[in-house]
Amino acid sequence: MATISSAGVGSGLDIENIITNLMTVERQPITQIQKLQTGLKADISAYGRVQGALSALQTATASLKTPAAFAAAKASVSDGTVLTASARTGAAVGSVTVEVSQLAQAQQLTKSGFLSSSAVVGTGTLTLELGSYRGTTFTANPDKSPKSITIDSSNQTLAGIRDAINNAQAGVTAVIVNGDAGSQLFISSNESGTKNAVRISQSGGNGGLSAIAFDNGATAGGMSEKAGPLDAKLKVNGVDVTRASNTVSDAIDGLTLTLTKTNIGSPVTVGVAADTGTSQTNIGNFAKAYNDLNRILRELTAYDPATKKAGELNGDATIRSIQSQLRGAFGNVASNGGFSSLSELGMTFASDGSISVNSSKLTDALANPAKSVSRVFATTNGADGLAALIDKRITSMISTDGLVSGKVEGLNLRVSNLDKRTEALETRMTSIEARYRAQFTLLDTTIASMNATSTYLKQQLSSSSS
Repeated sequence: MATISSAGVGSGLDIENIITNLMTVERQPITQIQKLQTGLKADISAYGRVQGALSALQTATASLKTPAAFAAAKASVSDGTVLTASARTGAAVGSVTVEVSQLAQAQQLTKSGFLSSSAVVGTGTLTLELGSYRGTTFTANPDKSPKSITIDSSNQTLAGIRDAINNAQAGVTAVIVNGDAGSQLFISSNESGTKNAVRISQSGGNGGLSAIAFDNGATAGGMSEKAGPLDAKLKVNGVDVTRASNTVSDAIDGLTLTLTKTNIGSPVTVGVAADTGTSQTNIGNFAKAYNDLNRILRELTAYDPATKKAGELNGDATIRSIQSQLRGAFGNVASNGGFSSLSELGMTFASDGSISVNSSKLTDALANPAKSVSRVFATTNGADGLAALIDKRITSMISTDGLVSGKVEGLNLRVSNLDKRTEALETRMTSIEARYRAQFTLLDTTIASMNATSTYLKQQLSSSSS
């Protein structure tokens, strides 16, 4: 009997093509599942766009949902060469006069007479303290800890001492200037004010460190004072104010002054006004984020009768719920601030559901002392404004068990279940194909055997007749 080496050789049938066609029919359930999964994955991707747009809108509400967001202020100064001013949220609207009689200054000590930065000074222990002097009496600043620095043969040069001081982070900075007459050491307090003066004492070693010592003139042969510590002195509306720094942030509530020069006898005026520009920008950003979300939702639910093409989420009930909840938030919030409608603030809806903002009307509304745009958007006295309402509704939508999150979780679960069904069907397809091959191999072998028998009989009959 003939041996079949390739399917169809014995019978002449195109068995591979027959099996392929049969398996195509058998695999139709898998093809349908894959088509369904493609649609589900498109829905998941579409919901990803929705979630991103919802998150962006929620971010935009953050700058509008509290009254403090509308309390921004801006400062002005009649002479910016004397000082600059910046207003913090909640700064009272109004003006004050400021006269600066003295700028704050950090103490600076110096010592000359060194041949070079590599000159050996001495060994021992340097102790650096910050505090205040009254004559030669030193009172340590309780907020500053003293630092002790060991100077030995490894760092006894002027440069070595400079580096040791700087590395100690003692609140001072050491610098060497190499001039025509040799090297000069400067040690400066890192902070201005009379409470941050420097005392340097030395002990032990060979005594050479006495050249670096300073105790407000009480140490002979030590460092001398090049610049004394000074506090800033000014008058605010005639009231004396003394501070250690030229940055004064607590003399006027909500206002920070940065002093740059004195102006004795010529006070400057510092004014504070409401910064409505910040609120306008934030409301504009809110409207843009809402419009971006509205556009995405319209694209995903659209239907074109001409092309008969629908958006990925056309007819989706969850999307309709999102649109309804967000649009519902705009209901009666205008009355919170004394407005009859949002259009009085310059906010109107177009036929496609998008928001437009009339900047001129919004400017007038923000400047109107009889009404409150803040109450329209922010939560005030327990009453939620527009931004607060939308923030809460988005939170409920995208939280772990929220409307959108639940929908996406359900879609992912369906995809996962279909993966399991596909896996089971693939296993079944392997068995079915194996059965078909066994059946057609048997058919091929049988036909080949019959053909061989037929050929043999023909040969015998032909031989007998001759």
